[in-house]
Amino acid sequence: MRMTRTILCALLLGLMACGNRKAADEPTGKQRPDSLSILRESLQRNPVQPALWLQLAQGELNTGDTAGGILSLENYLQHTPEDGAARLELAWLLADHSDKKALAQTDTLLLVGEPEAALRAMLIRAIFYGNTNQPDSALALLNAAILQNHQFIDAYIEKGILLFDQQKFSEALATFQQGLRVNPAEPELYYWISESYRALGNKAEADDWARKYEALN
Repeated sequence: MRMTRTILCALLLGLMACGNRKAADEPTGKQRPDSLSILRESLQRNPVQPALWLQLAQGELNTGDTAGGILSLENYLQHTPEDGAARLELAWLLADHSDKKALAQTDTLLLVGEPEAALRAMLIRAIFYGNTNQPDSALALLNAAILQNHQFIDAYIEKGILLFDQQKFSEALATFQQGLRVNPAEPELYYWISESYRALGNKAEADDWARKYEALN
C-alpha cells in the first residue's frame, strides 16, 4: 500500500519539516556525519538525554538511515512517552516497513482520547494492514475513519489507493471523486483520478485530469 507525500507530511505534525527533515543545529537541512557521531558518543556517556535522541533520530532519517531513526525514536519515547507527534512518526515508519510494532504504537495513540490522534492511528493501522496483505482489515479501518470524520481527506486518498492496488479501478475512482468533493484543492486526488481513468482505458479523461494536476503543482 503506497503512502502519499501529503499524508506523510500531515503525520509529521511539526516533528520534522516535510521534505526537509533537519536537526536543530543544522539550519540548512543537512546533518553532517560527524555531528551524528558526536551525538552518539554523548548518548553513550549519558543515555538519559531525550532531546539528543530526538535530534539523532532527525539526523538519521535525514540521511536515509531509517533503521537508526526508528531506534533513536524508540529511545526518545522511553523518556518522553507523552510526545504524540513523535509516536505518530514512529508508528508510521514501522507501518511503512510492515513492522507489527506499529500496532502497539497506535494502541497507545488510540488510548489518548484525542480525536485527531485517534484518526491518525487508524490511518497508520490501515497502512500496516495494506502493506501486510490484509486489505479487508485496512478497508474497514479507512471506512471507519471516514465515518468518524467525513472531512478526513487522507482516509479517502488511502482508501482509493488501496482499491486501485486491488485493480478495483471504478471503486477507486469513485472514492477519489468523493474526496474531491470534500477538498477540491488537494493535488493528490487529481493525480489519482487521472491514474484511475487511465487504468480504465479512458485516455482523454486521464490526460485532462493530468493537466489539472500539473496546474496545481
